[in-house]
Amino acid sequence: MTREPSDKRPTWWLLYTIGVLLVGLLALLETYAAGGLRGVLQIVVVIAAFALMSLWRRHNRVALELDEWNRRRGALRRHRVVNHGAPPLGALRERRPDPAFDPRGRRALHYGRGGGTT
Repeated sequence: MTREPSDKRPTWWLLYTIGVLLVGLLALLETYAAGGLRGVLQIVVVIAAFALMSLWRRHNRVALELDEWNRRRGALRRHRVVNHGAPPLGALRERRPDPAFDPRGRRALHYGRGGGTT
């Protein structure tokens, strides 16, 4: 069974596992590694952890973008203005009076289009 793209979520547990692994390995190195070798191994562990985080980011790129898009779409849904009982905007435009007519029922003057009154 495949999930829809809009349902795909980032695998945060994997990123948290990488973080815990980083802290655990650094604690092990602090406890058991000797002198100069400890510093080199710590640098290697940190670089490896950043490489794993970069791979996680690349693998979850689409899911992160969809998550952000869904969050923004949800915010737009929450803040949408609903006009209950008001006619649609198109209906209001259709009911506007024609500017060529006077409110009293006579034709208005058209200057510059042939001139004169009718």
